[in-house]
Amino acid sequence: MVHLYTDGACHVKQGIGGFSYLIVKDDVIYKHYSQQVLKTTNNRMELSAVIYGLQAIYNDNNLNDIKEINVVSDSSYVVFAINKGWLNKWKEDNYVNRLNSDLWRQLDKLIHIRKVNFIWVRGHNGNQYNELCDKLAVAASNK
Repeated sequence: MVHLYTDGACHVKQGIGGFSYLIVKDDVIYKHYSQQVLKTTNNRMELSAVIYGLQAIYNDNNLNDIKEINVVSDSSYVVFAINKGWLNKWKEDNYVNRLNSDLWRQLDKLIHIRKVNFIWVRGHNGNQYNELCDKLAVAASNK
């Protein structure tokens, strides 16, 4: 199993954001990535972090044997949408009037490739990987 830690950040007034992910395998950071994005929102950054992280896992030949992925995020927007079935409802409604439907559609495809679990953690609460992911996302947004 691998853990994918994700986070997004955004300066609301400027619309400048950043996201990051950490892939943790055997309690060691295997890979990390962060990126700045212009004209965005915090929710788009949270979703982008998960999407880019899952794509990185799926595209890494050294992780082909991984059958289960734990996505760990402090974003209730992302985690609850999956765990509470909101995404399934939005999909049934063809994402009508749903913000970020382009990203939700991408994520929906990615979470069905392998077994993907979503785990919510409280942000800024001492989880070392969540804290690092937050720092990387904020740094990306400040570039």
